[in-house]
Amino acid sequence: MKIDEKLISYVEDLAYLSLRADERKKLTGDFAKILEAVSAIESVDTEDVIGLSHPYDFVGVLREDIEVPPMDRELVLSNAPKRSAEAIAVPRVIE
Repeated sequence: MKIDEKLISYVEDLAYLSLRADERKKLTGDFAKILEAVSAIESVDTEDVIGLSHPYDFVGVLREDIEVPPMDRELVLSNAPKRSAEAIAVPRVIE
């Protein structure tokens, strides 16, 4: 793929950017380096490599789901800065 002014303009429009001339020149060089790195990776033989969904073999990392009795409501509400009947009162964030 050729990195030219047309491609830079296309990317600029997609990203809703407004680049100066020096930024366009730098982006052209950056894109060229990225494409070189990708082409280097493409040259690696991955025929016998098994694809992974995650780089680590985490098995059973979650705790058991054990039912426990709820906390005492009055104890919880006693720590609240404000309460409204049987709940913690918080400032309105949505109008």
